[in-house]
Amino acid sequence: MRIIQVVKRLGAIGTGIALLEGINQFFDYVLSPALIALWGSLYGGAVFFVLAFVTNYVIVLWYKKTSEDWFRLEWLRLQESAQSTSMVGKIIRLILRTTRPLAYVGLCIYDPIYGFIYMRGRKSGSKFTGVDLFWFVASNIIGILVWIGFVSAGIEGFKRLFR
Repeated sequence: MRIIQVVKRLGAIGTGIALLEGINQFFDYVLSPALIALWGSLYGGAVFFVLAFVTNYVIVLWYKKTSEDWFRLEWLRLQESAQSTSMVGKIIRLILRTTRPLAYVGLCIYDPIYGFIYMRGRKSGSKFTGVDLFWFVASNIIGILVWIGFVSAGIEGFKRLFR
């Protein structure tokens, strides 16, 4: 019976990750290039920012209402404070603590939702507090603006290549 529970749990986690990645792929590789190519970096980027921000907000609200650590990012954050007497455990904690800002920015660039979950996750339970809002907005500004910059540069490079 235990194996069936593990398989069901892995299936649910896989479904959640696949759904989020599908949404990311659509937004990153279909919607943002189309909007930026159609309306330019400023207006297309602004429309993309709003759509991505709202979508990310809905996904984070859903995440905070579930009990599953879908992406294992909260587990990773908790390892920073895990007590260990072994040398390996102490080294792992030190690395996690010193690279946290870099990890946060990298996760935000990959996906703002991951950056937010890494920093805040469910620290405040299922409620969305002011501190959560700060980290959510910061994560989205970092991630979405960097992505708009990448896509805009790619489109401009493509246009110059074929002039």
